[in-house]
Parts: sequence; structure tokens; C-alpha cells
Amino acid sequence: MNEFDLKIIELVSIGKTNAEIADDIGYSEVNVKKRLQKLFKNFNVKNRSSLAYIWLSRKNKPTD
Repeated sequence: MNEFDLKIIELVSIGKTNAEIADDIGYSEVNVKKRLQKLFKNFNVKNRSSLAYIWLSRKNKPTD
């Protein structure tokens, strides 16, 4: 994953649409959709809600 992937996941996690994400990171909406499809595959999920859930679960996991 690169910095744009992380930013896309963060923005998905706060409920942004693909168009809003594209505007925020300077990508086209088509590129955002393509990146999301790859991220879904990498995280083994089928939709943005599942991606956000996994991401937020991992992000908020306490470390020892």
C-alpha cells in the first residue's frame, strides 16, 4: 500500500464518496474506484463498509 491507498481508506472510513475522495487527493473518480477494487481484494472484502470496519478495527487496536 502507498500513501494514497492509506488516504483513500481513511476517507472511506469517514464516509466520503468516491467523487469526494477524488477531489481530496487529486485523482480521477475512475482511479479511486480502481484503487478501491484493489484494496477490497487486498483486504478480502466486498464493499467499502467492510473495508472501513477492518481498517478502523486495526487502527484502534491497542498495542502492548
